[in-house]
Amino acid sequence: MTKKKSSVSATAKAGNGRATPQPAAHLGDVPLPPAGDPGPVSNVCVYCGSGPGAKPVYAEAARTLGKSLAANSIGLVYGGGGLGLMGEVARSTLANGGRVTGIIPKFLTEKEHMLTDVTEIIVTEDMHVRKRLMFERSDAFVALPGGIGTLDEIVTMWSQMQTACMPIRPLILIGAGWQRIGQTSGKEYISLSISAPEFGKTLYANLGRAAGQSDPNAYALIWTPQD
Repeated sequence: MTKKKSSVSATAKAGNGRATPQPAAHLGDVPLPPAGDPGPVSNVCVYCGSGPGAKPVYAEAARTLGKSLAANSIGLVYGGGGLGLMGEVARSTLANGGRVTGIIPKFLTEKEHMLTDVTEIIVTEDMHVRKRLMFERSDAFVALPGGIGTLDEIVTMWSQMQTACMPIRPLILIGAGWQRIGQTSGKEYISLSISAPEFGKTLYANLGRAAGQSDPNAYALIWTPQD
C-alpha cells in the first residue's frame, strides 16, 4: 500500500530564532449580556488582510489584539504573512511574549512576505488545507478588516459551523464592514463600539460574550473600533 504524501510542511523555531519550513434580531444598542465563559481558549485564529486597512485605527486594533492575546496567554493562529494587518497582529503578539503559529500556502510565501520570526510556521500545498488547519488549531475566531480572501475564510468557517460540519466556536468580527454585512444578512449579532485599548483590556470577556451566542446562524459579536 502506498503511503499518501503529506501536503503540509511544519516547522518550530530554530536556534537562530527563525522558523524554517521543513517537510512534514440585530441587538443594536441593547446592553451587552454578562460576559460568559468561553471555555478553555488556548489559541485564537485571526483572519485579516495583507493590506493596512482603510483607517489607521485598524492597525491599532490589530496591535492591541496581539498584545491582548499575549497578555492572556492565548496563542495566535494566523495566515503567516508579514504584510499589512497580518504583520501587525503577529509582530505585536511576538513583541509582547506571545505564541504565534503562521499557516500559509506555498504560492503565497513570497507574495505575502511569509514571517519567519514566529513560534511555528506551516506551509501548505493549497488554501483548502490552510483553512482546515487554521480551524483545527483554534478555539475561537477573530476577523479584522480584509479583502476577498478574508471574506472567503470567514464565510467558509461560518457556513461549516452552520451546517454542523464543525463545532460552534466564539467569533468576533472587527470593523464597520462586517456590521454592514450583518445588517443586510438579517442575522442576529451584538454590536459593540469602544476604543481599541478598552476592547483589548476585556478581550477574554468579549470572547465570553461571543461564546454566549451559540446559534450558528448568528454573528456572535461585531466590534467597530472608535477612531
